[in-house]
Parts: sequence; structure tokens; C-alpha cells
Amino acid sequence: MSQASAVRTVDLAPAKAAKPDPMVRTYDLLQRYVRAASSASRTISPDDQPFKQDRSNLDIYLYNGLSALRCMVHALISASAEPPKRILDFACAHGRVMRFLRAAFPEAEIVGADINTKGIEFCAKEFGAIPVQSYADLSKVTLPGSFDLIWCGSLITHIDEIKSRTLLDLFLKHLAPGGLLCFSTHGRIYPLYIQQKRWKLLADDVFEVVNRDFLRTGFGYADYPSRPGIGASLTSPAWIYNYIYNKDDVTLVFFGERAWLDWHDVTVIQRRPLSAGNRYDRYGTRPF
Repeated sequence: MSQASAVRTVDLAPAKAAKPDPMVRTYDLLQRYVRAASSASRTISPDDQPFKQDRSNLDIYLYNGLSALRCMVHALISASAEPPKRILDFACAHGRVMRFLRAAFPEAEIVGADINTKGIEFCAKEFGAIPVQSYADLSKVTLPGSFDLIWCGSLITHIDEIKSRTLLDLFLKHLAPGGLLCFSTHGRIYPLYIQQKRWKLLADDVFEVVNRDFLRTGFGYADYPSRPGIGASLTSPAWIYNYIYNKDDVTLVFFGERAWLDWHDVTVIQRRPLSAGNRYDRYGTRPF
């Protein structure tokens, strides 16, 4: 049989789904951020404490939420992650950050958790969130299912080391494969600038002890006056890395110093995707 008359076989197996183009995905996430900046709800709860502290400046209040979204979009791009389908905003209060999450990811299911009952009720009504009652005793908190994206801003900054570990354990327990955990902490900028030149959350003598523990162990904490169980903490990136060091199913995506509001550090941890098992196969048997 000649080459010209040879029968050509056709592979009838279903074609594999094309992988999303990273550039297209990045562009989509950036577009979501831009749209959220202009379309996020401007409705503020009358019980919203951060807004009540400075009613004269709505722009600052909204910048706080948009700054958090920027951190999360950065995290999603850095991790080559898809837009999240399920989001947890833990310590959501009255939706300072959630309003931007809803605007950026309108198709996502959002869960809002807080000890403030009025806050989660407002978020449910205004942003369509699933309300979850939180408690000072974190062992009482029940979260529904797993999440592709978890945001926790300004909570570890106010609890002690034991509670911080318990909280991170809770988050990792509910982090989906490939999911991202984003949380904020106070780091070295706080003793260098905030405590000295902006405002004092603790008396100087008390803060000196907190800072000493921070420098010695990576974590320092003290209660606010007459408020047991709630206070101010300092957390180093080394403390965070030591926390995840023996957890081989998660990885540190990035640590952003002063990434949120110009004084909160932001850490992003990703649970290893299910497809990550053969990630080294591309190098063959002799990669070097």
C-alpha cells in the first residue's frame, strides 16, 4: 500500500479540557478588583463601630476594605488560583471588607462569622452572606464546609498566642485543596512607628513587655486594661513559618509586610492542590 493511500486513523477519545490561560485569569482578577472599587455597596450599618469612630471620612472606611481585597487578589494571582467559589470572612463585623468581596465575586457563596450578632445579620441582609455566630471560645465555633478563600483581618492582632494557634488550626481545617488563607498580624512596624508616633493601644510599660516577648519568641501579647481576653499582639513572620513548618500539605505563598492599611502584615497560606502530587514529573529523572 502506498503512502498516499494509507488509512489515517482518527483519535476519537474526548479532548482534554484546556487549562485556563494564566494571563487571562490574571486579567480577570484585576478586572474584578477594578470593578469592585467603583461598584461596592456604600450602605453602612448605623451600628458599624469602625465607621462610627470617624463618620466624617467615608473614603478612609472604604479604602480599608478595598486594601484588603487588593491583598486577596494579589494572593490569588501569586498562587495561580481560580476565582473563589466559597469565601469565609471571619471577624466580618458589619462588612467593611465583605462589601468588596461581594462586588468582586458576585457568583461566590460568602460566609460571614463574628461575635457581633448585629454585624452578621447586617452582612446577611446587605451582602447575601450566610451568617455564622462566632464566640470568644473558638472551640464553640462551627463553620459550614470548606472554603477557597478565607480572610481574617485584625483578629490575631487582638488575641494571645494560644488562641492564635487555635484560630489558625480552625482555618486550615476548613481550607479547601488549593484554597488560600489570608490573615493580618501586627509586626515590627508597630513598635517602631504605630505605638510611638500614632496611637497607644497599651501603656508604654506594658507594651515594652509585649515587645520584649515578641523579640525573644516571635509573639508578644497583653490584655487591654479591664478587658480580659482581648488586647494587642505582635507576631513575627518566623513565628508564622514555625507554625506551618511541619505541615506538609500547606505552603507559604507570601508574607507582605505592611500590606494592609500600611501597618498590618498579611500572610497567605495555600493548601496544596489535589493536582500537586506529580508536580515534579516535568523534570524527568535527572533535573540537573
